[in-house]
Order: sequence, then structure tokens, then C-alpha cells
Amino acid sequence: PRIPEQVTAGTGTVGIRFPEAPIARALIAAAGVPITASSANRSGQPECRSAAAVNDSIGKGLALILDGGDSGESAPSTVVSVVSVELKMLREGAVSQKAISDFLRL
Repeated sequence: PRIPEQVTAGTGTVGIRFPEAPIARALIAAAGVPITASSANRSGQPECRSAAAVNDSIGKGLALILDGGDSGESAPSTVVSVVSVELKMLREGAVSQKAISDFLRL
């Protein structure tokens, strides 16, 4: 209930990312508070891998694009729901369901 509806898009849930990119980690550390942001691409569109691609895709209306260089060919993010007691894999990506299950000893 403490998380604003604008952050949850009315779903009552929030996604938490653990970015690998050093520039993203540095921005979070410098802010000293959690940062909320959407993906840098429109839903259903290909992933943007550079600041130029972000600008082409969603740049209109953005005040700033932080350019950390080309992200290259990386595996997509793993998305896991932990809304209930049961872990639910929504999208398997760089971290496999087995690795998560093994870590949690499920």
C-alpha cells in the first residue's frame, strides 16, 4: 500500500530489477534511493541496445537519455513472480528456473 499506483500501473505489484550494467548500478548508488523506470523500449517492440535506438524508439518527450554504450547481445532478463508463496517463472532469461530453484532450495 505504500507504493504509489503510478509505479504499479494499477496492478498492485512492482518489478524489481538488478541491472548488470555498471552505469545503471552507479546511477542507483548515486541516487541513494530506489529508482523507478520502464524498459527502454515500447511493449512488444525489440529491445533497444543503444542510446540512439532508445532515442529513435521513445526519445520524444524524454528529458535525458543516459548513454552507457551499446549493450551488445545479452540474454533477456529473467522475470519471476513472488506475489504468492509459490514462485512463478514469467520469463526465463539469463538466470534459469533451475538456478533460482537451486538457490532457494525448492
